[in-house]
Amino acid sequence: MSGLGSGPMIPYSHRERGCKKLEYGCEPQRPISSIRIFVCLMQSQTNPHFLVRSPLTRADRSIALAPSLLQRFSRVTSSGEFIPEIDGLRFIAIMAVIFHHLIAHYLTETQRLGPVNLPAEWYQVYSRSRLVSLLFPGYFGVHLFFVISGFILALPFARRHFGRASVPALKRYYLRRLTRMEPPYIINISLAFACIWFTNSGHLLFLPHFIASLFYSHGLVYGEASWINGVAWSLEIEVQFYLIVPMLAAVFAVRDPFQRRALIIGAVIFFGVASQWLIAPSGIKPLKMSVLNYLQYFLAGFLLVELHLSGWILKRPKTYIWDAAALLFGIAIFIILMRFPKLSCLLPLAVLLFYASSFRGKLSHAFITLKGVVVLGGMCYTTYLYHTYIISYLHSAIVYRFLSPTRSFPLDFLVYVLPQIIAIFFLSSCIFLWTEKPFMKIRPKVAKP
Repeated sequence: MSGLGSGPMIPYSHRERGCKKLEYGCEPQRPISSIRIFVCLMQSQTNPHFLVRSPLTRADRSIALAPSLLQRFSRVTSSGEFIPEIDGLRFIAIMAVIFHHLIAHYLTETQRLGPVNLPAEWYQVYSRSRLVSLLFPGYFGVHLFFVISGFILALPFARRHFGRASVPALKRYYLRRLTRMEPPYIINISLAFACIWFTNSGHLLFLPHFIASLFYSHGLVYGEASWINGVAWSLEIEVQFYLIVPMLAAVFAVRDPFQRRALIIGAVIFFGVASQWLIAPSGIKPLKMSVLNYLQYFLAGFLLVELHLSGWILKRPKTYIWDAAALLFGIAIFIILMRFPKLSCLLPLAVLLFYASSFRGKLSHAFITLKGVVVLGGMCYTTYLYHTYIISYLHSAIVYRFLSPTRSFPLDFLVYVLPQIIAIFFLSSCIFLWTEKPFMKIRPKVAKP
């Protein structure tokens, strides 16, 4: 067993090569020391030139420079306040969505469970396999994003009412939303439409759908997901919410905490019941594709703001009991989605409790604050915009080259998933650097009255 500062075991053949290099005047490679790497990382935090002057080997420097590489892919916040747990929760949401679409593409391409027309026949398929029933609810990752958006957008307004910050200028607020979200979206939609234009003989049919998608109105106009990028339907819902946040955030002006929280909880339940029992059965498609059908999830984010500003989720000690609670609430969400859809009006509160427990749990908090998880969660907007394109272009090659009907279903799906996940995050990371992060650094200037 090697000690703390010793290097890895070197095979005999490699030791021989090391001796030959020494004979030719080359210095043997020094073992990688955990202590030296730690010292290097600590000193580089205060002295950026330390790594240049350090006597570390090339291998040591590669490991020591890893944090700076992760920093390059980290997002920039407009307010300067960074809550890593939120990006960790975004990672959970985006992974759920990705796996939902992966299992959908796998089933339609391989017909492993017979011919299937998704998404119309989801409820006929998920009961045939435990794996499908486990991944099918991944569509709910979109709703997880809605709760996070409610938290992020309500937070600055709540701070103002709590006397912890100045009131956000509405013009600055809307300009920030525009400069932050619009450019990556326009690039994505335009590239997708360009591909359709040059590869589809009926491209003229897509032109009005492209225009509607550009203005986040495809769902309201056509009552269905965008023909250009199907996942953009949820972004249209988000934009509608952006427009009404300042009005909804007036609830934080209620001074009494009990009354304020009771109002928000009541609104969550009201809109949850309205969505389930009025909007869903109404058959009015544009109404189903509007923020009114999902407002309960955004308002659940308001409750998370209450817990955050009270110090309950960040300043309290982390315990394993809350890990167990997070697990139980996660299972409760899954059971409601799969077994008790009549209780769907309770899902926003279940998500709230799952998030709050994840903040307070020892293991769950450690997971959602892992640097890699936080970085990948921070670029979820780009990943969300492009992951279906990446899956669509890659799955055909994988289906015909690597998959086999003789393998077990779970093992074959694993072979399908691994290269897809790697490709999705690698390509999304590159696209994030080129099309999203540059716009994060823009600070809209608003003239003072």
